[in-house]
Amino acid sequence: MLNKDFYRGENFWSKKPKNNRIEYPINVEIIRRAENSLDVRFPSSFIQLMKEQNGGELNFPYYTEYKDALPSIEPIHFEKDDLSILSSKELLEEAELPHKD
Repeated sequence: MLNKDFYRGENFWSKKPKNNRIEYPINVEIIRRAENSLDVRFPSSFIQLMKEQNGGELNFPYYTEYKDALPSIEPIHFEKDDLSILSSKELLEEAELPHKD
């Protein structure tokens, strides 16, 4: 029964989010600027995902059998008055992203 809750490669992003979200444009320059700011390299799979949709709520937020959840991914942007991946350095450290070399 639990298996249906896990992501299987389709419909990653929720098309009916509970909260209205601001659409931020994304491109390679914004991604590189964020990597430089955080001193990390995003995995290519993450970059591709963010190009598909720059953050939002997830259809399948569970990533372990214990129902650990990641309900959404913050967008990449440089606006001062809204949450962004850039405002979560502690969470990025916890994700153990590789430092750029």
